[in-house]
Amino acid sequence: MRHRKILWLVMIMIFVGLVACGSDPQEEARMKLAEMKVEYSPHNFAKLARAGDLEAVTLFLQAGMDPNATNNKGETALLNAARYGGLKVVEFLLANDAAVEVRDSMFQATALMWASTNGFKPIVELLLDHGADLNAKEPRLGAQALQAAATAGKSDTVSLLLERGADINAQDLNDYTALIWAAHNGHAETARVLLDKRADISVKGKKEGLNALLAAADRGKTEVVKVLLDKGADINSRDNKGKTPLMRSVEGAWPETAKLLLEQGADPGLKDEAGNTALDVARAYHQDEIEQMLAIGPAVAGQGQKKVQTRAPMAITITGKITHEDSGYYIQGQKPPEVFVIYNPNARILEELAKSGKIVTIDARIILGDNVAIEKIDGKEY
Repeated sequence: MRHRKILWLVMIMIFVGLVACGSDPQEEARMKLAEMKVEYSPHNFAKLARAGDLEAVTLFLQAGMDPNATNNKGETALLNAARYGGLKVVEFLLANDAAVEVRDSMFQATALMWASTNGFKPIVELLLDHGADLNAKEPRLGAQALQAAATAGKSDTVSLLLERGADINAQDLNDYTALIWAAHNGHAETARVLLDKRADISVKGKKEGLNALLAAADRGKTEVVKVLLDKGADINSRDNKGKTPLMRSVEGAWPETAKLLLEQGADPGLKDEAGNTALDVARAYHQDEIEQMLAIGPAVAGQGQKKVQTRAPMAITITGKITHEDSGYYIQGQKPPEVFVIYNPNARILEELAKSGKIVTIDARIILGDNVAIEKIDGKEY
């Protein structure tokens, strides 16, 4: 009887050993995820890839998750890891057959575009090594990875993309090049990189006819204006309505930019299609400081002469939602409860806010009537 009990014990131990040896690796991985209190789902797979959690991503694939599974926003794990800088996760996913040419559902932007926008140079290089398409465009603006990087001022990434064959003068749906976007957003170093690589300084967008200098002057990006003028930009170039960089700087209430342009030889006597000079524009927009410069010259205006009392554009803080209509972008103000026209729209930023319906706090300047120029959104430079 005793020998029989021992035999049963030995058999049970062998059975347990066999079960352990033959256990399902997928089931083990799912059990480990459960121990981590992580539900096995495409949503969590993409979420943890975004967080750069290599251990969890590894377990998901061991548990049988498709590397190209998407969450409810149409995002794959690779797309999220590339967008948020998870280099190790990107490496692992690419080694496990994750598709490179994936796009999110909101912007239809590729992993390469997101990595370029955020300046994750090693990830950009890795994606290119795995066949990412340099020339792929997102459909809203028609921007490529190079334009995305230039828009965000990621100079190192811009240099890498150019080295790998990106078209330096590629144009989006508005005919904007990487240089125009860099100028528009005030990225002087990025503009310099592009110009050193022979970017065409004269290309104009079709909607307003802005070249890089006109775009920089329009938004008061004085450092970029300096770079462009040093590289030979036409100081008296015209937009589609005949306005010069000087006129655009006056309209936007940028006295430092206007002063630089005047010092560098901008012609204040030129007229736009409506017959207005820069001085006429200054008076119409109540830009007294600029009006004085135009009347007596920038060199004289700062040398102790009695100045006209300046009526600078009034600062305003608005809490509300961004909306988008065919006529442009607006702020549906809750505090104050008014609707404002956004004078200096940046579609890349505003479109996402408009779709989200998020309430934001905006620091702006009243340009004229209900037109406001945004300076900050939720405390961040616009």
